[in-house]
Amino acid sequence: MIYESSIDALNHPCIYHNKVFKELKRGDTVISFNYDLIAESSLRKLCKWSEFNGYGFYCPEILKKDYSAAEVMDNILYNIEEYWGNDSYQFEDNLSEIILLKPHGSINWLLNNGSRIKENIVLNSTTFHEDLFDLKKRRGPSRIDLITLKNILNDDKEIVEWLPIKNIDLLIKPMEESYKANPNKRWILSGEIKSLSYRRLIFGPYIIAPSIFKFNAPQPYELIQIWSIMKEALSKAKRILCIGYSFRDADLQFNTIFNLALKNNKNLNKKLGIIDPKKNEIVEKLRYSLNKISIKTEPICGYLSEVDDDDTIIKNFFK
Repeated sequence: MIYESSIDALNHPCIYHNKVFKELKRGDTVISFNYDLIAESSLRKLCKWSEFNGYGFYCPEILKKDYSAAEVMDNILYNIEEYWGNDSYQFEDNLSEIILLKPHGSINWLLNNGSRIKENIVLNSTTFHEDLFDLKKRRGPSRIDLITLKNILNDDKEIVEWLPIKNIDLLIKPMEESYKANPNKRWILSGEIKSLSYRRLIFGPYIIAPSIFKFNAPQPYELIQIWSIMKEALSKAKRILCIGYSFRDADLQFNTIFNLALKNNKNLNKKLGIIDPKKNEIVEKLRYSLNKISIKTEPICGYLSEVDDDDTIIKNFFK
């Protein structure tokens, strides 16, 4: 379902996403918990987004197809500064105006061997996300790679090959044992699957299943980077528009960062808008959790399809 919707959107971007995204300006941030490519499709059509750095981490290897393996490992992945301004790489022309953060992964992301950070580089102090959830950067063994939208459009069979879990037999034993030993703790199975995926014994898109135990294993550096940028964006935002997100209790990690970021947000006229069928319930819930934070919270409408043709609702919110 996710695959078919994504391919359809790449060929025919969603008109409702377009209405929202066309109001965004350079420096704005989109946070999507969906695995599909519908947001990318609209941002790409509006010429506001690039895979080069649009996901919150640099992927300069997508700009040039005739590089050697040594060049990838020694230069492109690491020493981006050396190539900045080099006309053959066209870095500045490929920079994203909008950043699209996908903290739960994406169907066009693959976990691959080799980090984008040199092992001998001493990283600065731990990030906000690492401190909060006691996580460590995955240094060296793994990184997130992309199946580019261009490749998906040119040959959509490429992404199909990655979507199924191939060695499914490997999952049967841990599944049976986990359910038998802990019938009320199915999240253990998620850890088993993730462990197999990290060891490249099963193949599939890099996605994080919805669970309160999302981060029970070390994460690739790119994902830590995404959560750090997300916290920074929320800390500086003047307008936050939530579409179809209900702030469930199971989303402990995001709710925690959301509340702390808004608490540190110094903008005096910040506003939070809700588009959701249960918009009034969500507004009341947020007013309770954000009662000590100066922010105007308002229900906008139930569905994106209710946004009028001249986009007055969205324009007024972002004004």
